[in-house]
Amino acid sequence: MALDVDAPVVISKTGTDETPPVYRIRVATETFDRLQMTPSGVYVGDGTVAPTKRVGTTAPNTYTQTYSTANRTVAAQTAETLTDSTTGTAANTLAAGVGIYNINIPIHNLATVADGDVLTTYLPGHKFKILAFDTYVTNEVTTGSKLSTLNLEIDTTDVTGGAVALTSANCATLGAKVAGSAVTAANTGTSAQTISIEAASTTAFSEGGVVAVIRIQNMDTADAFASLVDEQAKLKADDLDNRQTVTAIIDDLQLNGLVL
Repeated sequence: MALDVDAPVVISKTGTDETPPVYRIRVATETFDRLQMTPSGVYVGDGTVAPTKRVGTTAPNTYTQTYSTANRTVAAQTAETLTDSTTGTAANTLAAGVGIYNINIPIHNLATVADGDVLTTYLPGHKFKILAFDTYVTNEVTTGSKLSTLNLEIDTTDVTGGAVALTSANCATLGAKVAGSAVTAANTGTSAQTISIEAASTTAFSEGGVVAVIRIQNMDTADAFASLVDEQAKLKADDLDNRQTVTAIIDDLQLNGLVL
């Protein structure tokens, strides 16, 4: 049975100058000689056993300390204020194009293109994903019935998709884009792997030139941003846990009349 938490609590003593005083605890109309404060409440009772009558009619909030190495030491703040000089716009959604850039490979003279590698073992130097492969005409083709299909390899494995079919017709206009097919698979590599451009089904051109554009994503950069977002979400969750814990402690202290 709990005592009314709003009832006055009085500590009084009896005795004389010649005898040691005896302190008593009065809660409402009842008197006790023992008081014990625990995380679950304030208890009063008599005798040598632990008090069992809790002061208050409402059970305290439940909260749990889960860190096995927790202590009372609080270190001084070590984080420093960041200054944003990026000129970018802060937002709560990161761009889908984090780490994307183009590798531009000029093929100045299409007459030199034959079946086999046009570019061999280009090393990006980071974990990567190939997103697209296109070409742009930098020197028009004037001789008809010429063609070659370019594709990409990672080490010696063909990328699935990304084939660029060059012909006399689609290379006849300066600046024309010759788009590759959609890249769908086998398009990722490690920091140690290389990219090659390979030609096939070639009927040799007599003239013309293109710039080959490989659209690539630096996955080290993308992974780093993804990790930061993940850690930020964990910090937010930890902060919520801390706030809820502090609120529960304050509720318990208020419940037991220890704070206003």
